[in-house]
Amino acid sequence: MSLYRVFNVKSHSVTRNTLLKEIESSDGYECATDDFNGDYISTISKTNWDKVPLVNVRWPYFLVKEDNHSFVNFLEREYGAKERGWTITKEWFNQYYPNSGSDHPWHNHSRSNGDWVNGIACVYYIELKDKSLRTALKNPKTGKEIIPRVKEGQILTFDANMYHKSPRNFTSTRKTVISFNIEFGK
Repeated sequence: MSLYRVFNVKSHSVTRNTLLKEIESSDGYECATDDFNGDYISTISKTNWDKVPLVNVRWPYFLVKEDNHSFVNFLEREYGAKERGWTITKEWFNQYYPNSGSDHPWHNHSRSNGDWVNGIACVYYIELKDKSLRTALKNPKTGKEIIPRVKEGQILTFDANMYHKSPRNFTSTRKTVISFNIEFGK
């Protein structure tokens, strides 16, 4: 079984512009990551992680109707979501500005109390011009780093408990993602 799956957003060019305008006008903030003990200060250039979500960055509004239906079908086919039932438990955006060194070190999306989540993490790549900025996953069995072959306009899905990171951005391009978690029923 694959450690991740990828969904193509067919109307990405329309969705992208709408979301970027919404993010640009938001009151997001720079966020220092508190779970990192490295030799530099790890920051995300702009996020709304613990703020009120943006109107158009809430599920399912950030996808056009056709893509929304296709994504639900994808969840049913790939994860058995119809039989299990599912809920979006959190959604937010992250931006990593050019030449900023901003990143998001290894982390997972387990609950704050340490409980494991029965679900998936999803990353929609709004802007991803440089493939060196793709999300890295850590294979839970081998510990090896895996770089999924994703591109702008795709949604990467993987077990929410899997460790993953966004590499430091020393490129001349900005990376923008919408992240959201899906929790499945039992």
